[in-house]
Amino acid sequence: MHSTQDELKKLEGEAEDGTVLLAETQYAGRGRLTRSWLSPAGGIWMSVLLRPTWPKSHQILALAFATAVARAIRAVAGVSPLLKWPNDLVVQSRKIAGVLAEASYDGSKLNQLIVGLGLNANIKTTLFPEELQGRVTSINREVGREVDRILLTRRILEETDDAYLRFESGEASELLHEVKRLCSTVGQEVEVTTVDGKFKGEALDIGEDGQLIVRLGNGATVPFYAADVAHLR
Repeated sequence: MHSTQDELKKLEGEAEDGTVLLAETQYAGRGRLTRSWLSPAGGIWMSVLLRPTWPKSHQILALAFATAVARAIRAVAGVSPLLKWPNDLVVQSRKIAGVLAEASYDGSKLNQLIVGLGLNANIKTTLFPEELQGRVTSINREVGREVDRILLTRRILEETDDAYLRFESGEASELLHEVKRLCSTVGQEVEVTTVDGKFKGEALDIGEDGQLIVRLGNGATVPFYAADVAHLR
């Protein structure tokens, strides 16, 4: 398949809320900022189309999905990833999964949200480019055996469905609290890269809309809604 994210976009006019698309492989998988994402056989590559009605930032929902995936991985494989804001799940600072949320709007009203997941389940990390060696990992590498992908996929769907229902029931603040507990970025010295440049400071908190709040070197406190973040220590 080209990309579950792109293929689901083609179906958005007829797809119902909660539609899930899975692929065995992708030849054009991508992450944030159109970066390519290696998607060989053995991973879990999926996207889900959502039409949320709760009037809250969709970024909270994307973060809640990431924590839901982390819970599923922990329950099925015994691996406990942390969340690196905004969209990475990491084990010992090595990326094991990424979540990509793409929204479309009708004016100021959220029309739909397509949330993609790329999870390195049973993948040899030697397949990754040399520059990524040491920066990525997989479940089978962490536990020394292959994980049951069907069981793990089912658990991911259960956990993300629960997160979605809670979001739609008005539990955004509770979901955000769970995100904060899992987030490894808060408390870190970080370098934040945006279209306006690079900024260094201390990540203080995650705001009520899912934004990262950073105290810069000059003492100013700045919220970042969309950015790349590097941990400096």
